[in-house]
Amino acid sequence: MRPPLNGLGISVATPGLLTPCSLSDEFKQAFLAGSLYEEISIKTEDESIKSYYTFDTEPKEEFDKYTHPEISLMLSAKED
Repeated sequence: MRPPLNGLGISVATPGLLTPCSLSDEFKQAFLAGSLYEEISIKTEDESIKSYYTFDTEPKEEFDKYTHPEISLMLSAKED
């Protein structure tokens, strides 16, 4: 699999930011154990990268056809 940002000439502080990644096991387990109406926010870190995983949704009483649940992943380089 080709990393999604390779070949674009993007300069990053931490080269690991350009490697392919997937959702953390912790996030997957929380998502599968939760419900469509519960928000999830998880932060993980390794030696050079911080990862933030979120599931944004609405409470059951506000959930309707205009609700658009969303999973987001944000990566950032750790400052030394």
